Formats: sequence, structure tokens, C-alpha cells
Amino acid sequence: MQFFYRNQSVDDRALSDQETLGLEAALILDNTDFYQNPSKESCWRVFAARDWTTLSDSAPWTIMSGELSKDFDFGASASARQRTLALNFWTVDSPT
Repeated sequence: MQFFYRNQSVDDRALSDQETLGLEAALILDNTDFYQNPSKESCWRVFAARDWTTLSDSAPWTIMSGELSKDFDFGASASARQRTLALNFWTVDSPT
């Protein structure tokens, strides 16, 4: 868990400065065998962020996301030392 603060200033009269202050939370399970070149991996991540608009006049917002990755090792062949199939799935929703 961590708090976040972001401030975006735009040099345009039609757009106003944007400020946000909120809380992020994530759960991560990473079973990667070698990060730079994984062959047997499973990793999942669940993430949520919330801003209650304490600093600006904008509406409160919430973001929830999930991520899953899985690698399958097919071993060596005559032409390659390692053969791996990598699958990734990612989704995000803003229920507010």
C-alpha cells in the first residue's frame, strides 16, 4: 500500500491544472525463475487505486486491475537451447 500525489500543469487557458491524492494497494505473487529470460513462470497481480478528490473539484475515481502471466517451457531442440510459450492477460475497470 502507498499514498500517491500527482500534479499536472498545462499551459492552456481552456485546461485547468489537475491534482490528485489517493491510495494504491496491490497484491503480487511472482514465481519467475529468471526475470530477464523466464522459462517457468507464473505471476499474478491485483491492483486498486482510489482518489477521494481532497485537493481538487474533480469527481472521485477508483481503478481496479488484474494481471496474469504464465510461461510454458518446451525444452531444448536441435536449433534452440530454450523454447518457451508466454501468455499474458491484463484487464482494468473503473467502476466509478
